[in-house]
Amino acid sequence: MAWTLHHHRATWVAHQRNIEVRLESPLRYSIGCNSSPDSDGELAAFEVTPWDPDLPLNIEPLACGDAYIRESDLIAFYPQTAPWTFGYQIDLRPWSETIENVQCMEIWLSISTSMLESNPKLVLRPTSPMIKLADGPISIASDGKAALIVHPLDLSDVAAVPLGQSSQVDRWDIFGGFMEKGVIRRARLLLAWGTGQIPRSTWEHALDRFADSPLPLTA
Repeated sequence: MAWTLHHHRATWVAHQRNIEVRLESPLRYSIGCNSSPDSDGELAAFEVTPWDPDLPLNIEPLACGDAYIRESDLIAFYPQTAPWTFGYQIDLRPWSETIENVQCMEIWLSISTSMLESNPKLVLRPTSPMIKLADGPISIASDGKAALIVHPLDLSDVAAVPLGQSSQVDRWDIFGGFMEKGVIRRARLLLAWGTGQIPRSTWEHALDRFADSPLPLTA
């Protein structure tokens, strides 16, 4: 199991599933099934876009400045470029072990600014329906085969915004608010997926493992 990176497209394959990451703007990553007669298609997909309240909505998103593989990590940088007042980084870290036959991958999102002040935000938007469980940081794909979990320590920086009055997630607003030069803000999420209907207890087990995992020394 290892990343392959070619131009602005990266893939990671394990246990009949593949993660595909398109590093253009907006950054997009998806969980799919390897090509086979019994393929059940895309399980879940998300897009990451930067947002600045002082810029027009149709402004060109930040472009990927560099991407590389370090051991089992895929790291991509989106450096600050005018008129944007901040830049960001994504770090995708697959877990080497499964949890009750569920694969897991950590998603690290980081932002920084060279400005004296800024109000940066990242928007994480699912491209297929995700349902947030009412009593915790877990959101589950409508078919029950994938989940996105916010690390408990980062709940104050990651807000799930519902679609209307439903429990369906329209987007996650990450960071936001005042930020000054020299500060780096980081949030961790966990992408988990399996085959068949995954019981809620498995997602909760993944959450417990994620909450107890130590912070790596580098990012």
